[in-house]
Amino acid sequence: MPPPDTIKRVTTDPALDPAAPAGRPSSAPSRSGRGARRRATQQPTRLPATLPGLLAGLVAAALAGLALLGTAPLGVGVLAVQIVVALAWLATLDARGSTGAFLIAVAASIACDIAVGIADTPDLGRTALVVALAVLAALVHQLTRRPRRGVTLSLAATLSTAVFASCASAYVALRVEGGGGIADAAALFGAGVALAVARLVDLVAPRPAAVPGSRRGVIGLLVGLGAAAATGWLYGHAHPGVLGSDHGVRMAIVTALIALLADLAVDAVLSTAPPDEERSVAALSPLGMLLPVVLAGPAAYVAGRILLG
Repeated sequence: MPPPDTIKRVTTDPALDPAAPAGRPSSAPSRSGRGARRRATQQPTRLPATLPGLLAGLVAAALAGLALLGTAPLGVGVLAVQIVVALAWLATLDARGSTGAFLIAVAASIACDIAVGIADTPDLGRTALVVALAVLAALVHQLTRRPRRGVTLSLAATLSTAVFASCASAYVALRVEGGGGIADAAALFGAGVALAVARLVDLVAPRPAAVPGSRRGVIGLLVGLGAAAATGWLYGHAHPGVLGSDHGVRMAIVTALIALLADLAVDAVLSTAPPDEERSVAALSPLGMLLPVVLAGPAAYVAGRILLG
């Protein structure tokens, strides 16, 4: 029998408790209940670093080809991109009421594309009314949702999908301009080449990193921007009556710069603050592929209006 003044060490950690049987799992309550969400088992750095950039280049090239075909084909391609972005964005945020938010996003995407596509003159401002109506629809959606949990995140997710839809519609709005198809193609080819080349260069020169902890390298971003300038110059030179080499370079660089920054931001999330659920992590791959192209739309629209006007 131990002396009265002896205090035995007590621990709640089975791994540190010598009295605990070896190999027996902890009896702590598990949070993986029926309604719990499944945690991601893969590390964020295991997600592909090169493939999203290459696929983004293919998507941009496909949209460029549709822009050369006409406003309607481009509108169909843009709508497909808007729908995938909305799905991936809502899955990444894992917000409540995602079904209603997705329906609002699809309706906003269709309305934005139609509003700018049927106009006689390019006017991206037409999407402002659509976004305003999306705000009202999002508020009604939150009022009718039961149970009403996570309202702030759900509302933010819904409204951000409407903003993304407006950004993507910028390509359709520019297509209405005389020579807009060629300007759209110059911008999209430049962005696509920049995204693909930058990722390929990162395979051989990932350092110095663009931001601390990122998988993206400064050299890749600079080489990608240079490749976009060369692409714009060649494409503009092939269409001297509409763009010319100088305007082609400007269209490509402006769009590529925004696309590369967006691409860097998405990859920074993967590298430094990844989501901890499998569904969210899986949705980041298509989001990283399409979101840079979408966010570059307003830059292409502004540059095109200035240079063509």
